[in-house]
Amino acid sequence: LLPPFYVFGEQIARSTTTSIQIFATEECYNDDNNDACRTYADDLKEYLFELYPRARTSLDVVSPPSKGVKSAELYSRMFLATNLLCPRHHVTGGVDCWMIALCKSGYSTVTVPPLLSSPPPGDILLLEVHNLRTIADKNPYLTLWSSEEFILPTTADIDTAPTNQVLTMLSEFTHQPPSFKSQCRFLRGRVGHWIHDMQYASIAQYNNPISYYAGKADRLFEPTTEIPYRAPTTFRWQDTLYPTCQTSLISLEGLCNVMLDQLGMGRMMLVGDSLTRQMVQSLHKLLGSSDDSGRDDSFGWVTSYACPPLHDSPPAQNQPSNDRQLLIEFVRNDELSLDSGIEPPVMGEPNCQEYCAPWVERYTSNPLKTLLVANV
Repeated sequence: LLPPFYVFGEQIARSTTTSIQIFATEECYNDDNNDACRTYADDLKEYLFELYPRARTSLDVVSPPSKGVKSAELYSRMFLATNLLCPRHHVTGGVDCWMIALCKSGYSTVTVPPLLSSPPPGDILLLEVHNLRTIADKNPYLTLWSSEEFILPTTADIDTAPTNQVLTMLSEFTHQPPSFKSQCRFLRGRVGHWIHDMQYASIAQYNNPISYYAGKADRLFEPTTEIPYRAPTTFRWQDTLYPTCQTSLISLEGLCNVMLDQLGMGRMMLVGDSLTRQMVQSLHKLLGSSDDSGRDDSFGWVTSYACPPLHDSPPAQNQPSNDRQLLIEFVRNDELSLDSGIEPPVMGEPNCQEYCAPWVERYTSNPLKTLLVANV
């Protein structure tokens, strides 16, 4: 079976994709006895249009290359794709895409059947799958989907079930939410709207305003009984595409859990312009801090956060309670310049188009495993 739609959201780049082309064969799309293929292709186009609003999404019904109709054009478009996805694994719909995936430069993703310990003699398809898996192990640009993950969960007989029932089952399958919560990071925050939520606003406020430019509006705001919070802080993002992938308010405990315990990273380094600086100042407040993390005229700083102890492993006797430390570091570099020899900037005296403080050596010299966030 073809994969559920969220799988495409994982594989197609969010920020750099400008064009998405969907190919469906005439044999599949125009089959009067089976509407599933046409429904899948049309729904996929609508889904990708919603998920990638800045990209041009098209659906082309093409003749199979084996018929020799525009085969060179079709092969060329597949070969030149920045990222080629081959969601079908059976001979009539997937082998040509396999061939291109193996030959092209750049990223490709191919769906393959479950791997048998040894292909049956004479079974060319399973032999090719076996060879493809072997090649993929040596090719960092080739990703394999296992079709075991794309089985329609139903006890109904697909061949005898009414068409409407089959299409309903197919729609539920293709629009299902991600199997694992970790997959939500590819989909969260992309389709939805802002809703007014005063309960959320009550827990989302800083302990006190930022002392610098980013906190000016908060410092000037005078709360009343009717309007206790500044209006822009009373809205919460609501995901509508996948309700199970909602965002949650960041906290020091949650960040420590992800950074230290799940990723094994003791340091986060953010490099960027003045907007990035304001983001770091805001993050510091959202983590429950009452002081300020850095001045507007500073080109970098490091803040250490004492993470809460793990609930299931209390500190041993005589062990310091603050041994779980998380570092968050900021360096201002408006151009993300890699020039380590550049002189540090002085406020009012730009050393590039704006301000570019050296950061590469600071990043590499710290032995802690680091999450680097670069923003320009």
